[in-house]
Amino acid sequence: MTEATIQAALLPKIRAGLPGSVVTKHSERLVAGVPDVSVSWRGLTTWWELEHWNPKRSEDPRQDFLIAKLSVQAPVRYVIYLGSKHKHGPRTLVAAQLVLALSATFQESLGVLGYNHDHVVTEIKRLYKLRGLR
Repeated sequence: MTEATIQAALLPKIRAGLPGSVVTKHSERLVAGVPDVSVSWRGLTTWWELEHWNPKRSEDPRQDFLIAKLSVQAPVRYVIYLGSKHKHGPRTLVAAQLVLALSATFQESLGVLGYNHDHVVTEIKRLYKLRGLR
């Protein structure tokens, strides 16, 4: 599974799970560092960076900088999909910080089994509920 196939499966689930939302896939080619997806719903825009776990992933300072700036203005979350070759097996994790999502303790305790797009939709709804937007 690739990041592109994950996005292709996830975005329709978000649209169906959040009626009336505007879900936008952003292209890395236009502006380096922009998170992959934004969700505008109930008066708030949130940003979602989707990662297919790769142990050799190199940091992108442009993305780190932009996400830090964005997170001051709007919620930003990382969605990490761990593959079947990962020691914890295929899992889906959602976290506010990439370093947290990649920690072994977090992966074991908070991730859900499989490539679970419904879990991501639930986490998006939870974030809006935390912001008082039901």
